[in-house]
Amino acid sequence: MMRFNRDIFRSRREFFKILVGLSMKVASVAGLLMTGVKSAAAKVKKRLLPAGTDPRRLFNDDPEYLDTRNLEITPIVKFDTMGDTEVDVDINAWRLEVTGDVSKTVQLSYTEILKLPATNRKVLLICPGVFSYHAEYTGISLKTLLQMSGAAKDASRLAFFGRGELVVGKKERFRIEDIDGDRLFLAYAVNGKPLPPQHGFPLRVVAEEHHGDRWVKYVYKLRVDK
Repeated sequence: MMRFNRDIFRSRREFFKILVGLSMKVASVAGLLMTGVKSAAAKVKKRLLPAGTDPRRLFNDDPEYLDTRNLEITPIVKFDTMGDTEVDVDINAWRLEVTGDVSKTVQLSYTEILKLPATNRKVLLICPGVFSYHAEYTGISLKTLLQMSGAAKDASRLAFFGRGELVVGKKERFRIEDIDGDRLFLAYAVNGKPLPPQHGFPLRVVAEEHHGDRWVKYVYKLRVDK
């Protein structure tokens, strides 16, 4: 009887060893498959829009999949708006605060921001199903702000806070990888002129591969999150 029990125990132990081994192999294969899928997705080419394409007719497209290098710049007078458009800002008292998982909280005045190295990009804004336009934005690289504040090396998200006509305002979070190549930055000018009040003066988010409803206007705070 004792030998029979040992045999059963031994058989079960061997069975579980085999089961664990198979599980690890399945997990490994699944990981490789997922890596392959992500790699393949990363290699998908964007659709190159031909010269002469009207930027204002792209409101049903996804900006993540569009190559907009050939688009003409839309004049500011033809920009449409959604969301808050009448937020009063006392520019002398206004400050941009960089906080969160940083070694020191930084507060910058509008004048100080204008003195920082500038980044400049032509970006298509798409408010899904409503309007779209292509503009040239000038602003500050988020990498500069992260360096100034000593952002945590393992930071993974950036949260932007904008004031609103109501108390609540607006908040959006982005992956920190989006700042690569300044695809995500804070703009203070558009088409060579300071941001008009209805378009988010003094600062607004420009997020190249995201719909315009995430482009926070009237930004006053950037929070770094792990």
